[in-house]
Amino acid sequence: MRASSEPPNPQSATRESRRRISVVIHAQDPISQEGAVGQLRRHPEVALVDESDAQVGDVAVLLADLVDETTLTGLRRLVHDARLRVVLVASLIRRAELLDVIECGVGAIVWRREATGDRL
Repeated sequence: MRASSEPPNPQSATRESRRRISVVIHAQDPISQEGAVGQLRRHPEVALVDESDAQVGDVAVLLADLVDETTLTGLRRLVHDARLRVVLVASLIRRAELLDVIECGVGAIVWRREATGDRL
């Protein structure tokens, strides 16, 4: 008795074994939050996590118009306390803040004007 007459499909096995990436979005305003969620929701490899469950995420995306002390505090909290890999999406980063962002341990910086679901 044969178990199956069809050969195994390596593509479906790869898809099934692929782990989804848990992503939590942090934004300063609800419109930016919903925009980022809408962009990432279309990607099956992304599992969106609520901000209240940030400890279970793999990656945090932090959206900020301007990098200021509040943004830097948020970056430090996400990287050091929550132990997440962080992507910063910003409209403007002055040279003085760039070093601070790097020292926070941010994994990637994406300019807001270039931020798409595929890019994130």
